[in-house]
Amino acid sequence: MSPMKRRLIEDRAMRDEARGVVRAQVAWFKAGAGEPGFANHVIATASDYAHTVADGAAEFVHDNKGKLSGGVAVAALGLAAFLFRDRLGDLVQGMIDGLTGDDETDGADEDGADETAIRTEQET
Repeated sequence: MSPMKRRLIEDRAMRDEARGVVRAQVAWFKAGAGEPGFANHVIATASDYAHTVADGAAEFVHDNKGKLSGGVAVAALGLAAFLFRDRLGDLVQGMIDGLTGDDETDGADEDGADETAIRTEQET
């Protein structure tokens, strides 16, 4: 038998086994869903899981207070920088212009039109 055919047979066998496992689980779930108290069992299991997660989170916060507060501070600083990005950009640009002594405009107004080109067109 060729290796490819052997592999195909093995893959089909694994597929059939997996299908059998899934069908058994679905059958078990359907059988349990009809029993009284099944919803209570699901709620109790979810509640236990939520308590476990909450306890783990509380322990993590208790063990890592400094790291967590630093992370919150960095996140708040990032949010503030994002919200005020235009003003901060204007401030930095003003500081750069002040350092280079380039306080005047470079010949272009806010609309991007070149003042010299406008003056030249008006003179002609």
